[in-house]
Amino acid sequence: DEDFGSCPEDCEEPGECNSDVCLSFANFNEAAGSVDIWMDNTVDIAGYQIELDGITLTGAAGGLSEDAGFMISNSGTMVLGFSVSGDVIAPSSGNLVTLTFSDYSGFACFLEEGTTFSDSNAQSLGTDLGDCLGAGPVEGCTDMDACNYNPDANIDDGSCDYGATCWD
Repeated sequence: DEDFGSCPEDCEEPGECNSDVCLSFANFNEAAGSVDIWMDNTVDIAGYQIELDGITLTGAAGGLSEDAGFMISNSGTMVLGFSVSGDVIAPSSGNLVTLTFSDYSGFACFLEEGTTFSDSNAQSLGTDLGDCLGAGPVEGCTDMDACNYNPDANIDDGSCDYGATCWD
């Protein structure tokens, strides 16, 4: 198994896990359109939903989820994993699931409001969502023809100015 160490400079070593579940990104490959979700868990995991921003998901498979017999599905922004037979992911550390994606916008972040993990009693577990991958969301004008173009922006905030005369 690979870990965060094979990730380029965009990924940081996960810190100490002080929650039931801690997530981070690993093995990011923009050219191949793939990234692993690395998980450290101190309790059994019976199911999860992870919501992401900054990438459009095209697939999800493998990892501890597949090893535990979980059904894995995804939408463009979310991955869902659970067992219909009551299997769980025992306390461990490793690749939870490998995601494939398109439309990388310079960052990928876990969204707290759409991410949840549960135990075999359907009780919500404490989670620590790791840092964003890449620069994180940077709002600004993304149109190169605008006077106030921001080359660091990866989310267009509607502020582009197309005045007759651009200034420095």
